[in-house]
Amino acid sequence: MKFGSTLRKLRRDRKLTLSDIARKSGIQMATLSRIENNKMTGSLNNHFELAKALGLKLSELFQEFERDIIQENNASA
Repeated sequence: MKFGSTLRKLRRDRKLTLSDIARKSGIQMATLSRIENNKMTGSLNNHFELAKALGLKLSELFQEFERDIIQENNASA
């Protein structure tokens, strides 16, 4: 699991579009698309703004990512 995949899952769970997140976070849609497609990771500031746009604290965003990694590792074990 990569960070972008977690981000996409969280965005879709909230029924938000890339355009919605771009507007709320101030991050360009092209950048968001590259992050979600794991072409780039984005800066810590990007992650902070994305967490806010999703209604999460930064620590909660990273906890979701960690949870996805653990689930993926358990599934492949």
